[in-house]
Amino acid sequence: MKVNRFTLIVISAFSVGVLYALGKSPKKFNPLGKKAIFVGDSHTAGFGWGWQDALAKKYGFTIQQNLSKGGYRTDQLLPILQDYLKTAKGAEILFIYAGANDNFSLVQNQKATQNVQKMVDAGRNAGIDNIYVISGYRSSKVIYDLKRYGDYIEKSDAYKEGLAKNIKNAVVVPIWEEADYKMSTDSLHLIQSAQKKFADYIGAQIFKETK
Repeated sequence: MKVNRFTLIVISAFSVGVLYALGKSPKKFNPLGKKAIFVGDSHTAGFGWGWQDALAKKYGFTIQQNLSKGGYRTDQLLPILQDYLKTAKGAEILFIYAGANDNFSLVQNQKATQNVQKMVDAGRNAGIDNIYVISGYRSSKVIYDLKRYGDYIEKSDAYKEGLAKNIKNAVVVPIWEEADYKMSTDSLHLIQSAQKKFADYIGAQIFKETK
């Protein structure tokens, strides 16, 4: 059976759409020379030494703006991103790593996920094609202060697992399973050496390997 060119284009577009809807990348690409925006909480606020800087250095792209704010929830980060995108030009990549502070508060995982989806939608509306939602590390492996954070761990991991199921039109980077309690000194944030490993993990998931 012959299939005309228009039909092939429609099938291809549909397939790519399904992959994005499932949070899976249809292909890896080379970000060399591109500009990226990062938005998140303290997990992405290691300015100059965090995973985002290690990732940019390894793959040769520029951080146009890091909008991350320590202690901010997704509902606080959303308008910051939306306002920035109104005037920002040239960015081709958007990284979103948020939700930890929602998990610590009374915000339900569903609401935090909806806010992340709105961030994705804002990026799409601004013409950014390469959008990545970072799930982060598995909380139960890194957070060793159970007396203080015990109630948080289950909610946090459930939120991270739900991102891949619920976020549309973006690539969701799966939970980093290799992180452990030795990679943190405060039971929450990754130390600099671990940030580099985290960057390597993320890059391997979404980018073409550098030579």
